[in-house]
Amino acid sequence: MNGLAASLARFDRWAKDGLARTAARLLWVGSLPRAPERLLVYRIGNIGDVVTAVPALAALRGRFPRADIRLLTSPGSREAPGAHHVLSGSALVDELKVYYRDDIRSLRGIRGLARWGREFRPDLFIDLSHNLQGLRAALRVVAFAKAAGARAFLGGRVSTSPLFYRAQAKTARWPYDARRTLRLLAPLGIDVEAPLEFPLPRPAESIRRVDELLGDDPRPPICLAPGAKRPANRWPRERFAQVGRALAERRGARVFVLGGPAERELSRRVAGDIPGAAAVAGDFSVLDTVELLRRAHLLVTNDTGTLHLGAAAGAPTVAVFSARDLAYKWFPEGPGVRVLRAQPPCAGCRRPACAEPICMTGIEVAHALSACDELLDEPRDRAGREAAG
Repeated sequence: MNGLAASLARFDRWAKDGLARTAARLLWVGSLPRAPERLLVYRIGNIGDVVTAVPALAALRGRFPRADIRLLTSPGSREAPGAHHVLSGSALVDELKVYYRDDIRSLRGIRGLARWGREFRPDLFIDLSHNLQGLRAALRVVAFAKAAGARAFLGGRVSTSPLFYRAQAKTARWPYDARRTLRLLAPLGIDVEAPLEFPLPRPAESIRRVDELLGDDPRPPICLAPGAKRPANRWPRERFAQVGRALAERRGARVFVLGGPAERELSRRVAGDIPGAAAVAGDFSVLDTVELLRRAHLLVTNDTGTLHLGAAAGAPTVAVFSARDLAYKWFPEGPGVRVLRAQPPCAGCRRPACAEPICMTGIEVAHALSACDELLDEPRDRAGREAAG
Protein backbone atom coordinates (compact mmCIF):
# COMPACT_ATOMS: atom_id res chain seq x y z
CA MET A 1 0.00 0.00 0.00
CA ASN A 2 2.85 2.40 0.80
CA GLY A 3 4.38 1.67 -2.58
CA LEU A 4 1.16 2.54 -4.44
CA ALA A 5 0.72 5.75 -2.45
CA ALA A 6 4.32 6.78 -3.09
CA SER A 7 3.83 6.10 -6.82
CA LEU A 8 0.78 8.38 -6.84
CA ALA A 9 2.85 11.08 -5.14
CA ARG A 10 5.56 10.69 -7.79
CA PHE A 11 2.95 11.07 -10.52
CA ASP A 12 1.56 14.18 -8.82
CA ARG A 13 5.03 15.71 -8.66
CA TRP A 14 5.77 14.76 -12.28
CA ALA A 15 2.49 16.25 -13.53
CA LYS A 16 2.93 19.53 -11.65
CA ASP A 17 6.55 19.78 -12.72
CA GLY A 18 5.41 19.30 -16.30
CA LEU A 19 2.85 22.10 -16.00
CA ALA A 20 5.45 24.51 -14.65
CA ARG A 21 7.95 23.65 -17.37
CA THR A 22 5.27 24.00 -20.05
CA ALA A 23 4.43 27.47 -18.77
CA ALA A 24 8.10 28.41 -19.09
CA ARG A 25 8.33 27.04 -22.64
CA LEU A 26 5.31 29.07 -23.67
CA LEU A 27 6.90 32.27 -22.39
CA TRP A 28 10.43 31.63 -23.71
CA VAL A 29 10.77 30.16 -27.19
CA GLY A 30 14.18 29.02 -28.34
CA SER A 31 17.30 27.48 -26.88
CA LEU A 32 19.33 28.61 -23.90
CA PRO A 33 22.15 31.09 -24.64
CA ARG A 34 25.57 29.50 -25.10
CA ALA A 35 27.57 32.30 -23.54
CA PRO A 36 25.31 34.50 -21.39
CA GLU A 37 26.97 37.64 -20.12
CA ARG A 38 24.43 38.45 -17.39
CA LEU A 39 23.00 35.69 -15.19
CA LEU A 40 20.33 36.28 -12.59
CA VAL A 41 20.17 33.35 -10.15
CA TYR A 42 17.24 32.91 -7.79
CA ARG A 43 17.62 30.92 -4.57
CA ILE A 44 15.80 31.54 -1.31
CA GLY A 45 16.21 30.07 2.16
CA ASN A 46 18.34 30.06 5.27
CA ILE A 47 21.89 28.83 5.85
CA GLY A 48 21.32 25.20 4.84
CA ASP A 49 19.46 26.18 1.67
CA VAL A 50 22.23 28.59 0.68
CA VAL A 51 25.08 26.21 1.43
CA THR A 52 23.52 23.42 -0.63
CA ALA A 53 23.32 25.84 -3.58
CA VAL A 54 27.05 26.63 -3.42
CA PRO A 55 28.15 23.74 -5.70
CA ALA A 56 25.70 24.99 -8.33
CA LEU A 57 26.98 28.55 -8.00
CA ALA A 58 30.55 27.30 -8.25
CA ALA A 59 29.67 25.32 -11.38
CA LEU A 60 28.09 28.39 -12.96
CA ARG A 61 31.17 30.49 -12.20
CA GLY A 62 33.38 27.79 -13.71
CA ARG A 63 31.18 27.46 -16.81
CA PHE A 64 30.80 31.22 -17.37
CA PRO A 65 33.89 32.79 -15.75
CA ARG A 66 33.42 36.22 -17.35
CA ALA A 67 29.69 36.52 -16.74
CA ASP A 68 28.13 39.00 -14.34
CA ILE A 69 26.34 36.66 -11.91
CA ARG A 70 23.85 38.14 -9.50
CA LEU A 71 22.00 36.24 -6.80
CA LEU A 72 18.47 37.22 -5.82
CA THR A 73 17.72 35.69 -2.44
CA SER A 74 15.62 35.93 0.70
CA PRO A 75 15.96 34.34 4.14
CA GLY A 76 12.30 35.16 4.88
CA SER A 77 12.30 37.37 7.94
CA ARG A 78 14.82 40.13 8.59
CA GLU A 79 16.14 38.32 11.67
CA ALA A 80 16.84 35.05 9.85
CA PRO A 81 20.33 34.13 8.61
CA GLY A 82 20.78 33.69 4.90
CA ALA A 83 23.03 34.18 1.88
CA HIS A 84 24.53 37.42 3.14
CA HIS A 85 25.99 35.49 6.10
CA VAL A 86 27.38 32.69 3.91
CA LEU A 87 28.53 34.39 0.70
CA SER A 88 29.77 37.76 1.90
CA GLY A 89 33.01 38.39 0.00
CA SER A 90 32.54 35.37 -2.25
CA ALA A 91 33.82 35.45 -5.84
CA LEU A 92 30.98 33.15 -6.88
CA VAL A 93 28.57 36.06 -7.32
CA ASP A 94 29.10 39.65 -8.36
CA GLU A 95 26.14 40.98 -6.41
CA LEU A 96 23.80 39.76 -3.69
CA LYS A 97 20.31 41.21 -3.84
CA VAL A 98 18.54 40.35 -0.57
CA TYR A 99 14.85 40.96 0.00
CA TYR A 100 12.61 40.03 2.91
CA ARG A 101 9.12 38.67 3.25
CA ASP A 102 7.64 42.03 4.17
CA ASP A 103 9.24 43.63 1.09
CA ILE A 104 6.94 41.70 -1.25
CA ARG A 105 3.69 41.91 0.67
CA SER A 106 2.61 44.74 -1.63
CA LEU A 107 2.41 44.93 -5.40
CA ARG A 108 4.68 47.95 -5.18
CA GLY A 109 7.41 45.87 -3.55
CA ILE A 110 7.16 43.14 -6.19
CA ARG A 111 7.31 45.73 -8.96
CA GLY A 112 10.41 47.21 -7.36
CA LEU A 113 12.20 43.84 -7.47
CA ALA A 114 11.11 43.31 -11.07
CA ARG A 115 12.41 46.78 -11.96
CA TRP A 116 15.78 45.91 -10.43
CA GLY A 117 15.85 42.81 -12.65
CA ARG A 118 14.94 44.74 -15.80
CA GLU A 119 17.70 47.26 -15.12
CA PHE A 120 20.17 44.36 -14.98
CA ARG A 121 18.76 42.94 -18.28
CA PRO A 122 19.57 39.26 -17.59
CA ASP A 123 20.44 37.07 -20.55
CA LEU A 124 19.44 34.08 -18.45
CA PHE A 125 17.32 33.71 -15.31
CA ILE A 126 18.16 30.53 -13.36
CA ASP A 127 15.75 29.30 -10.72
CA LEU A 128 17.67 27.11 -8.29
CA SER A 129 14.38 25.90 -6.90
CA HIS A 130 13.89 25.26 -3.21
CA ASN A 131 13.62 21.63 -2.15
CA LEU A 132 9.97 22.03 -1.17
CA GLN A 133 8.88 24.20 -4.11
CA GLY A 134 5.35 23.38 -5.25
CA LEU A 135 3.43 24.26 -8.40
CA ARG A 136 2.14 27.62 -7.21
CA ALA A 137 5.60 28.78 -6.13
CA ALA A 138 7.15 27.52 -9.39
CA LEU A 139 4.62 29.46 -11.47
CA ARG A 140 5.28 32.59 -9.40
CA VAL A 141 8.99 32.32 -10.18
CA VAL A 142 8.26 31.85 -13.88
CA ALA A 143 6.02 34.93 -13.88
CA PHE A 144 8.58 37.00 -11.96
CA ALA A 145 11.40 36.04 -14.32
CA LYS A 146 9.30 37.25 -17.26
CA ALA A 147 8.45 40.49 -15.44
CA ALA A 148 12.17 40.96 -14.71
CA GLY A 149 12.90 40.98 -18.43
CA ALA A 150 14.88 37.73 -18.63
CA ARG A 151 15.71 36.78 -22.22
CA ALA A 152 15.88 33.08 -21.35
CA PHE A 153 14.81 30.95 -18.39
CA LEU A 154 15.98 27.75 -16.73
CA GLY A 155 14.17 26.20 -13.78
CA GLY A 156 10.63 26.47 -12.52
CA ARG A 157 10.84 22.96 -11.14
CA VAL A 158 8.44 21.27 -8.74
CA SER A 159 10.49 19.22 -6.32
CA THR A 160 8.02 17.73 -3.85
CA SER A 161 4.47 16.43 -3.72
CA PRO A 162 2.48 16.96 -0.50
CA LEU A 163 0.42 13.82 -1.17
CA PHE A 164 0.92 10.64 0.90
CA TYR A 165 3.84 12.16 2.74
CA ARG A 166 4.17 9.29 5.18
CA ALA A 167 4.30 6.75 2.37
CA GLN A 168 7.03 8.81 0.70
CA ALA A 169 8.97 8.99 3.96
CA LYS A 170 8.88 5.21 4.24
CA THR A 171 9.76 4.23 0.66
CA ALA A 172 11.41 6.99 -1.36
CA ARG A 173 15.11 7.80 -1.69
CA TRP A 174 16.17 11.29 -2.62
CA PRO A 175 19.47 12.85 -3.67
CA TYR A 176 21.17 15.25 -1.27
CA ASP A 177 19.85 18.74 -1.91
CA ALA A 178 23.24 19.98 -3.09
CA ARG A 179 23.25 17.26 -5.76
CA ARG A 180 19.60 17.90 -6.72
CA THR A 181 20.32 21.61 -7.08
CA LEU A 182 23.44 21.03 -9.17
CA ARG A 183 21.48 18.72 -11.50
CA LEU A 184 19.17 21.60 -12.37
CA LEU A 185 22.07 22.99 -14.43
CA ALA A 186 22.46 19.96 -16.72
CA PRO A 187 20.96 21.82 -19.75
CA LEU A 188 23.91 24.24 -19.59
CA GLY A 189 26.43 21.48 -20.33
CA ILE A 190 27.70 21.31 -16.75
CA ASP A 191 28.95 18.00 -15.32
CA VAL A 192 26.29 17.59 -12.65
CA GLU A 193 27.69 14.29 -11.33
CA ALA A 194 31.11 15.74 -10.51
CA PRO A 195 32.22 15.81 -6.86
CA LEU A 196 30.48 18.57 -4.94
CA GLU A 197 32.60 21.63 -4.29
CA PHE A 198 31.93 24.21 -1.59
CA PRO A 199 34.35 27.13 -2.12
CA LEU A 200 33.14 29.31 0.72
CA PRO A 201 35.04 32.50 1.61
CA ARG A 202 37.86 32.32 4.16
CA PRO A 203 38.10 35.81 5.62
CA ALA A 204 41.39 36.66 7.30
CA GLU A 205 39.44 37.71 10.38
CA SER A 206 37.83 34.26 10.65
CA ILE A 207 41.20 32.53 10.35
CA ARG A 208 42.62 34.82 13.04
CA ARG A 209 39.71 34.22 15.42
CA VAL A 210 39.96 30.44 15.11
CA ASP A 211 43.75 30.56 15.45
CA GLU A 212 43.30 32.45 18.73
CA LEU A 213 40.58 30.07 19.90
CA LEU A 214 42.60 26.93 19.28
CA GLY A 215 45.99 28.34 20.22
CA ASP A 216 48.64 25.65 20.63
CA ASP A 217 46.34 23.25 22.50
CA PRO A 218 47.19 19.73 21.21
CA ARG A 219 43.76 18.28 21.98
CA PRO A 220 41.69 17.37 18.88
CA PRO A 221 38.82 19.85 18.43
CA ILE A 222 35.36 18.29 18.30
CA CYS A 223 32.18 20.29 17.70
CA LEU A 224 28.61 19.76 18.86
CA ALA A 225 25.56 21.52 17.38
CA PRO A 226 22.59 20.73 19.68
CA GLY A 227 20.21 23.38 18.32
CA ALA A 228 17.72 23.39 15.45
CA LYS A 229 15.03 25.76 14.24
CA ARG A 230 12.26 23.17 14.72
CA PRO A 231 11.90 21.52 18.14
CA ALA A 232 11.12 18.21 16.46
CA ASN A 233 14.64 18.20 14.97
CA ARG A 234 16.40 18.46 18.33
CA TRP A 235 18.01 15.42 19.88
CA PRO A 236 17.79 15.71 23.69
CA ARG A 237 20.27 18.18 25.12
CA GLU A 238 21.40 15.68 27.76
CA ARG A 239 22.45 13.21 25.07
CA PHE A 240 24.65 15.76 23.34
CA ALA A 241 26.29 16.41 26.69
CA GLN A 242 26.83 12.67 27.25
CA VAL A 243 28.45 12.33 23.84
CA GLY A 244 30.68 15.34 24.54
CA ARG A 245 31.77 13.98 27.93
CA ALA A 246 32.57 10.57 26.47
CA LEU A 247 34.65 12.04 23.65
CA ALA A 248 36.50 14.30 26.05
CA GLU A 249 37.30 11.36 28.33
CA ARG A 250 38.00 8.65 25.75
CA ARG A 251 39.59 10.73 23.00
CA GLY A 252 41.07 13.60 24.96
CA ALA A 253 38.98 15.92 22.83
CA ARG A 254 38.48 19.63 23.28
CA VAL A 255 34.74 20.23 22.80
CA PHE A 256 33.16 23.31 21.25
CA VAL A 257 29.38 23.82 21.27
CA LEU A 258 28.12 25.71 18.20
CA GLY A 259 24.93 27.52 17.27
CA GLY A 260 23.36 30.83 16.38
CA PRO A 261 22.48 33.75 18.65
CA ALA A 262 19.14 32.16 19.59
CA GLU A 263 21.00 29.09 20.87
CA ARG A 264 23.39 30.81 23.29
CA GLU A 265 21.65 29.50 26.41
CA LEU A 266 21.33 25.96 25.04
CA SER A 267 25.00 26.01 24.03
CA ARG A 268 26.09 27.13 27.49
CA ARG A 269 23.99 24.50 29.23
CA VAL A 270 25.45 21.72 27.09
CA ALA A 271 29.01 23.03 27.51
CA GLY A 272 28.45 23.35 31.25
CA ASP A 273 27.86 19.59 31.45
CA ILE A 274 31.15 18.79 29.67
CA PRO A 275 34.42 19.46 31.55
CA GLY A 276 36.59 21.89 29.64
CA ALA A 277 34.05 22.55 26.88
CA ALA A 278 33.58 26.00 25.36
CA ALA A 279 30.28 27.48 24.17
CA VAL A 280 30.74 29.69 21.09
CA ALA A 281 27.12 29.87 19.93
CA GLY A 282 26.23 33.43 19.00
CA ASP A 283 29.83 34.59 19.37
CA PHE A 284 31.08 33.31 16.02
CA SER A 285 29.88 34.42 12.59
CA VAL A 286 28.81 31.81 10.05
CA LEU A 287 32.18 31.98 8.28
CA ASP A 288 34.00 31.81 11.65
CA THR A 289 32.08 28.60 12.28
CA VAL A 290 33.07 27.20 8.88
CA GLU A 291 36.71 27.94 9.66
CA LEU A 292 36.46 26.09 12.97
CA LEU A 293 34.74 23.16 11.25
CA ARG A 294 37.54 22.98 8.67
CA ARG A 295 39.88 22.11 11.51
CA ALA A 296 37.49 19.96 13.55
CA HIS A 297 38.15 16.24 13.83
CA LEU A 298 34.43 15.63 14.22
CA LEU A 299 31.02 17.33 14.20
CA VAL A 300 27.96 15.90 15.95
CA THR A 301 24.86 17.79 14.89
CA ASN A 302 21.11 17.87 14.46
CA ASP A 303 19.47 18.46 11.08
CA THR A 304 20.18 22.19 10.99
CA GLY A 305 22.27 24.74 9.09
CA THR A 306 25.44 23.71 10.92
CA LEU A 307 25.12 20.24 9.37
CA HIS A 308 25.57 21.73 5.90
CA LEU A 309 28.35 24.05 7.05
CA GLY A 310 30.15 20.94 8.28
CA ALA A 311 29.64 19.21 4.93
CA ALA A 312 30.99 22.30 3.16
CA ALA A 313 34.03 22.39 5.44
CA GLY A 314 34.72 18.69 4.99
CA ALA A 315 34.31 17.91 8.69
CA PRO A 316 33.64 14.24 9.55
CA THR A 317 30.02 14.45 10.63
CA VAL A 318 27.54 12.45 12.70
CA ALA A 319 24.07 13.79 11.89
CA VAL A 320 21.04 13.03 14.07
CA PHE A 321 17.82 13.25 12.04
CA SER A 322 14.23 13.19 13.12
CA ALA A 323 11.79 11.25 10.94
CA ARG A 324 9.36 14.17 10.54
CA ASP A 325 10.43 14.82 6.96
CA LEU A 326 11.39 12.81 3.90
CA ALA A 327 14.56 10.76 4.24
CA TYR A 328 17.80 11.43 2.32
CA LYS A 329 16.92 14.91 1.00
CA TRP A 330 19.20 16.60 3.51
CA PHE A 331 21.71 13.76 4.06
CA PRO A 332 25.15 15.04 2.95
CA GLU A 333 27.13 12.96 0.48
CA GLY A 334 30.46 11.34 1.19
CA PRO A 335 32.23 8.69 3.27
CA GLY A 336 32.82 11.15 6.11
CA VAL A 337 29.14 11.28 7.08
CA ARG A 338 27.14 9.00 9.35
CA VAL A 339 23.38 9.62 9.54
CA LEU A 340 21.35 8.41 12.51
CA ARG A 341 17.62 8.27 11.72
CA ALA A 342 14.92 6.02 13.15
CA GLN A 343 11.93 4.89 11.11
CA PRO A 344 8.89 4.79 13.42
CA PRO A 345 5.34 4.23 12.12
CA CYS A 346 4.70 7.99 12.31
CA ALA A 347 7.62 8.89 9.99
CA GLY A 348 6.71 11.73 7.65
CA CYS A 349 4.42 13.43 10.17
CA ARG A 350 5.83 16.89 9.23
CA ARG A 351 5.17 18.17 12.75
CA PRO A 352 7.43 21.05 13.78
CA ALA A 353 7.15 19.91 17.40
CA CYS A 354 6.18 16.63 19.01
CA ALA A 355 5.05 15.73 22.53
CA GLU A 356 6.48 12.22 22.18
CA PRO A 357 9.39 12.40 19.70
CA ILE A 358 10.06 8.67 19.56
CA CYS A 359 12.08 9.07 16.37
CA MET A 360 14.60 11.12 18.35
CA THR A 361 14.51 9.43 21.73
CA GLY A 362 14.94 6.10 19.92
CA ILE A 363 18.46 7.16 18.91
CA GLU A 364 20.66 6.24 21.84
CA VAL A 365 23.94 7.80 22.93
CA ALA A 366 25.62 4.47 22.18
CA HIS A 367 24.50 4.73 18.55
CA ALA A 368 26.06 8.18 18.25
CA LEU A 369 29.31 7.16 19.96
CA SER A 370 29.66 4.15 17.70
CA ALA A 371 29.37 6.42 14.65
CA CYS A 372 31.84 8.87 16.20
CA ASP A 373 34.36 6.10 16.78
CA GLU A 374 34.05 4.93 13.17
CA LEU A 375 34.86 8.37 11.82
CA LEU A 376 37.61 9.16 14.30
CA ASP A 377 39.33 5.85 13.58
CA GLU A 378 39.29 6.39 9.81
CA PRO A 379 42.31 7.86 8.00
CA ARG A 380 41.65 11.56 7.71
CA ASP A 381 41.58 11.65 3.89
CA ARG A 382 38.90 8.92 3.84
CA ALA A 383 36.80 10.96 6.24
CA GLY A 384 36.70 13.74 3.67
CA ARG A 385 38.28 16.37 5.91
CA GLU A 386 39.68 19.43 4.15
CA ALA A 387 43.06 20.41 5.48
CA ALA A 388 43.19 23.80 7.13
CA GLY A 389 44.94 26.41 5.00
